Amino acid sequence: MHLTETSLEWALVHLRRFYSSDFFPEPFEFRAIHTQWSTVKDYLLQLDISKHVPHAALRLLAPKPNGTFRVVHQLDPLDSLIYTSLVHSVAADIEGFRIPESECIACSYRIAPDVNGSFFKQMQDGWNSFTERSKQLAAKYKNGVVIVTDLVDFYNQIYSHRIQNVISEIGKPGCDEIGQVIESFVEAINTQTSRGIPVGPAASIVLSESVLADIDRKVLGYTRDYARYSDDFRIFFRDFISARAFLHDFTEYLHDNHRLVISAEKTKILPVDCFTKELLTDDAIREQQKLEETRNKVAMEKYVEKLILEAGPYDDPAEYFDHEDYLEVLRKLSESEEFRVVSDSYRQIFEGELRSARPDFMLLRRVLRNAGTYRIRSIFHSVVTNFASLLPLVRETGIYITRVMTEKVASKYLSEFMALPESAEAKLPFVNMWLSHIFSNRAFGSVVIPSNYESILSIRDRALIALRRNDRAWVKSHKSGLDTLGPWDKRAVLFASQVLSADERGAWLRVAKARGSLLEQILADHLIASRASA
Repeated sequence: MHLTETSLEWALVHLRRFYSSDFFPEPFEFRAIHTQWSTVKDYLLQLDISKHVPHAALRLLAPKPNGTFRVVHQLDPLDSLIYTSLVHSVAADIEGFRIPESECIACSYRIAPDVNGSFFKQMQDGWNSFTERSKQLAAKYKNGVVIVTDLVDFYNQIYSHRIQNVISEIGKPGCDEIGQVIESFVEAINTQTSRGIPVGPAASIVLSESVLADIDRKVLGYTRDYARYSDDFRIFFRDFISARAFLHDFTEYLHDNHRLVISAEKTKILPVDCFTKELLTDDAIREQQKLEETRNKVAMEKYVEKLILEAGPYDDPAEYFDHEDYLEVLRKLSESEEFRVVSDSYRQIFEGELRSARPDFMLLRRVLRNAGTYRIRSIFHSVVTNFASLLPLVRETGIYITRVMTEKVASKYLSEFMALPESAEAKLPFVNMWLSHIFSNRAFGSVVIPSNYESILSIRDRALIALRRNDRAWVKSHKSGLDTLGPWDKRAVLFASQVLSADERGAWLRVAKARGSLLEQILADHLIASRASA
């Protein structure tokens, strides 16, 4: 079996625009893949995917708000292209297998791949639809009960053979073969374990919805009066006995057919009046209420829309924020009273939540994302000084800091940044990775931060910091041992060779290319070409 050129081209657009994992920084390898695309594409189009064995994925534990951790993944860059391309080839068929969007039952992630590389329908507000549907059903069953439930560790418990079954059940030409290849690919990522799909790639969301679409069919055998957002279910009944009978059968079905388990902690059969009071005023709705007024005031939204329309198919609109026209718009906006009102609103919301005994992390996440997009620095002090409290949002924190960072800001908060690598939180590999991402920001210049490389856990992250520092000595110390490194570390050290003299770098890259993997070869070609055009 071979990938189609259409799906493979789309996969590159997707990965360049939306990155390859929701939990990891963008791998620099995709810049090289982009510039050397003809070579990479030819290789992947000729590859027999049915015989391909994917490389081991990076796997770390990301903190959750309740103090536990989730396993998250970063696939090898070429495997990301393969996985995304495979799923793209059946994405529209999976959407056709789902309950129609018009019924407002399956509210999460409506699949509609577009030319800009998005798997999902743009401008959708699935959570709001989920909430509105719940309100309507609560009004219909005001004297009844509702089952509120979700699935334990859903992504890591999905049975890969059921994915294959669902894709095959779609019944369209080629689906059976693609389903088998996806099953084999996922099992290989999991070292031949038949449970779990990678957590992080958007393609995994599509596959998860295929499994949930199959589960939806079970619920529809009992009732259409329910709403689902991802693996969160709200199912309404006239009385407790009917609800309990359904929950018994549903639990048995999930175990027998999908080897899935409902959460004992989160599963409840509630009187609808209690549900209305307790859950329809939850964190997500408070988030909307608090931010809606502020969000509508932000004039920069129009500028962001302009960037998205003007960006090329392989470009990330965020990259355009360095252009002079953006800086001029931001300068004018930042001098306006409206922007000061918005900026102060973000600061008050953010600081207020941090003072709360139970911070609303959904709200904090949205503030971080919007503040990063619009380059709002009013919350920067709170972010840096409350880094430990924001641990469940370390990804959003890292992205926010790198987007608003300037040399002036880096200098102002240097002592706070210097303390972070020595904190207990920095010993967690996932947190350490995002701290390293912050420290590789060019706004720090040649500042020796962190104070020693030992506080950075991976050679890959050390290499990227050495590149920012222009630390030739560190890079040279790893030349002779390059071939003893793992693939992720090896590529990063090669990438850091940019700090060396032209002659030394060129000779080293040519040797690395001659004996390296395809990805190392195209990285070497990318670096040589980049230097030649500089």
